[in-house]
This record gives sequence, structure tokens and C-alpha cells, in this order.
Amino acid sequence: MGRMRTYIIPAGLSLLLLAAILTSCAATVPKPTEQNFETPSVMLSSVEVAHYWGWWYFSDELKTYLGTKDIKGAPLDLAFIFRIENPNPFPVKMENFRFTIAFEEFDLNTVFFREIQWIPSDKSKKYIFSKWEPTGMHNQVRVHDMFDGRYP
Repeated sequence: MGRMRTYIIPAGLSLLLLAAILTSCAATVPKPTEQNFETPSVMLSSVEVAHYWGWWYFSDELKTYLGTKDIKGAPLDLAFIFRIENPNPFPVKMENFRFTIAFEEFDLNTVFFREIQWIPSDKSKKYIFSKWEPTGMHNQVRVHDMFDGRYP
């Protein structure tokens, strides 16, 4: 009976110590409110041609060698890559994302991205070589949109 007591007391103290450490860590992350919320920044990193099927356009004035004379176009798939940074000390849930593509002040298309994702805190830290280092984490979002030179 005496041996069992020697195991229970240190195990109980260890559990109390672990509970105290975990509750103190949980209390250090602030809760999001309207007063402490900062809007995440969204920057266009790059635009890539994801797919291209040639630019075929025939009209009555041109002599065609392949195909028939008709109003035709070729699809062009562009990928827009955005970098999203969260300046808050807590992660932020992004539920939808929308942007408009314009060319010479003419709106071509409005694209919707509805994939839910969590943007990590920019102030997050990682334990590296015996010290806490900021991770500077961010998310990237790749959104595709299809264009055609002429619609029938």
C-alpha cells in the first residue's frame, strides 16, 4: 500500500502542474473582438498562363487552310496567385474571396473563390534551436479563370 502511495502523489502533482501550464498557455492568446481585429492584407503575387490552346480566329477576309470559315476563338486559362497575410495574433477564417479582372478600364470578369481556409497568425512562433522564432507564415491562393477571344 505504501508503494502505491509513492506513485500516486507524484503523478497527481505532475497532472496539476501540467494543467497549470496548459491553462497559462491558453490564456496568452487574445480573443478576437471588433476592437483588436486587423484586416488581413491580400496582394497579387503573379499571374500565370495555366493553359493555352492557340489563338484561332477565322473571318471571311482570310483564306483558311485548316478548318472552316467561322467565328471562332481560343480559350486561355489564367491562374492568379494571391498572398494573404494575417497581422492578428490569432488565426482568421477566410470563407470567400472575390476579385474583378479589368483590361483598360473594362471589367472582363468577376471571379469567386469559395474554398474555406484558415489564415495563420503572422505573430506565430516556432521553437527552433532552443529559442522561439517568428514563422512569418502566410497563405497563398491560386484562382483560375477562363477567357476566350470571341464568343459565338
